[in-house]
Amino acid sequence: MTRLLNAVQFAATSSGTGDFVVSSAIQGFQTPSADGAINGETYSYRAQNSSMSEWEIGIGTWNSGTSTLARTTILASSTGSKVSFTAAPNVGLTPSKSDLLTPNATATITKGYTVTPNNIGTFSSFTIDPALGNYQYGTNNGAFTLTAPTSDCAVDLLVTNGASAGSITFSGFTVSASVGDALTTTNGHKFIISIRRINSVSTYIIKALQ
Repeated sequence: MTRLLNAVQFAATSSGTGDFVVSSAIQGFQTPSADGAINGETYSYRAQNSSMSEWEIGIGTWNSGTSTLARTTILASSTGSKVSFTAAPNVGLTPSKSDLLTPNATATITKGYTVTPNNIGTFSSFTIDPALGNYQYGTNNGAFTLTAPTSDCAVDLLVTNGASAGSITFSGFTVSASVGDALTTTNGHKFIISIRRINSVSTYIIKALQ
């Protein structure tokens, strides 16, 4: 997958089959540099002439030192190969279908992502909601019921026992005789409850962190 930028479109300096050197931003858009393009990273692009009779879709490598987008990989074009533009084209950095994770399609994730876990606060009886995030946490300060999610998902729940921690009751889950480590109500003890629902079957496993 390539990197994505916002509203980048520029006029190239020249025609032909050479790499795209930035001349100026198209009105209403930005140049790659202005939008934070990273030297050496790849970006999907579409280049075209004013009549759109000549066009090219590909993956380019950005050189911040020369303000140049190298035409690294040609994905499609009006000629079936690298286009020799008869006039300097306009070039937009826009995602191609290979940049997007779509249903029934495979993709390779080459970059890592950080997450912000959702703080539920002090737990009271609730149903696991994946819309709140795949990583959630809160404090056990009294007995509560944890109900299985209503849609297929994967959620890790971090439970920290407070001074008045109570027992946790699980509802709607299909489990085996063993669900991992035993839960306690000891103040300060922490647990990760890994919850999975696949094809309408919900289960969980517990990992003690002390």
